[in-house]
Amino acid sequence: MTVDIDRWVDRDLGLIARELQPAFEVDDLVAQAEEVLRAAGNRTPVLVGANGVGKTAIIHELVRRAHDGRGVPLLRQARVLQFSMRAISARFKEKSDGANFFGELVSAILASPDPIVPFFKDIHLAYMLDWEPSLHRLLSSLPHGALGEGLPRELEQLVDYWSDLSEHLVPIPVEEPPTDKVRAIVARWCDHQHARGRNFRPEAQRGAIELTARFMGDRPFPRKVLELLRQTADFTPAEDGETRPVTLRDVVRRFGQLTRVPERLVDPDHQLDLAEVHDFVAHRLLGQDEAVDAVVRMIALMKAGLADLRRPFGTFLFVGPTGVGKTFCAQLLAEYLFGDAHRLLRLNLADYGEAYHVAVLFGDPHGHSPNDQRGLLTRRLAGNPFGVLLLDEFEKANPRVHDGFLQLIDEGRFINGMGEP
Repeated sequence: MTVDIDRWVDRDLGLIARELQPAFEVDDLVAQAEEVLRAAGNRTPVLVGANGVGKTAIIHELVRRAHDGRGVPLLRQARVLQFSMRAISARFKEKSDGANFFGELVSAILASPDPIVPFFKDIHLAYMLDWEPSLHRLLSSLPHGALGEGLPRELEQLVDYWSDLSEHLVPIPVEEPPTDKVRAIVARWCDHQHARGRNFRPEAQRGAIELTARFMGDRPFPRKVLELLRQTADFTPAEDGETRPVTLRDVVRRFGQLTRVPERLVDPDHQLDLAEVHDFVAHRLLGQDEAVDAVVRMIALMKAGLADLRRPFGTFLFVGPTGVGKTFCAQLLAEYLFGDAHRLLRLNLADYGEAYHVAVLFGDPHGHSPNDQRGLLTRRLAGNPFGVLLLDEFEKANPRVHDGFLQLIDEGRFINGMGEP
């Protein structure tokens, strides 16, 4: 089979180098990657960090600088092609078919008459997909380095399993920036947007940082705040045919639209009336004063920004016989927080009483399809980070399933079988 490389390319970064968005406050990381590419041998810098810390943006900055004449000449002289291992694997139902195809793609890259520097997003997935032999063949045969980005723990698994890859992959850690650097990134990004006709008030910048820090603790900076500002600008209406500056009010409104969290909970100018909250719950959930007080306390902590950002805003274990209002209390919580009692993901854990069910819920690393590897919970939660997760009949689940959910409760996240957080 002859593979048409261009059909599988996400982006030809060289062709769009002038259009790539600059990355800010990353000079040290860019310098490290350039040093690896300039060194003797065919070493590959791999940006390693959580999703959202800016790994891909740094690679794009490498290419952008090269085409400005400030970076590594190789990235200007060769075709820098961006591939997504996740997107490629998703086209194949069977893991073996994907592995065979990736081998053909590697052969096509090596046979290309034009020099190619492949950039692999999610390079760590080679371990999950059984692509290690072909990846090693590519990296050991190229006369120069490639580019990559991936998740830390999963990349370590890849190198541990296929140790020869350590001769070619050079991990460069990318940490979530601290608050002062986030402010600098946002300020410089907004200055760049100003040159393109988009203006952001200082209070809008500060508000976006605070909102995403408080309510998106499961996602790292800087992507989450830049994405909120970008979307807010896209949805800010013009006045008299001219674009007006983005205000804090615009940011709060757009955040509420994206998350479907009522503005009264996220708007710093809106005072929460705890008596009103108490009445909302107590007048519907009768005779359950302790449960009502617990729910009201959680909402108050959430509004005040005192909840642990890395964990669920609240975890409740409602205990009692059938018919006393356990499920109804969860529905009331969803209705108040998100304006919809159906904003609730319900799993009956009585259906997960066997040990193997932990792989069904949280994903099987050895599953035959991406859906099997991701697991039911990831698929059900995808695109719905804000909501109420109701685990019905929790006591009937297998102890291993309990352990999986206890990790989710304690850490606010889990790693599925595909390596996704």
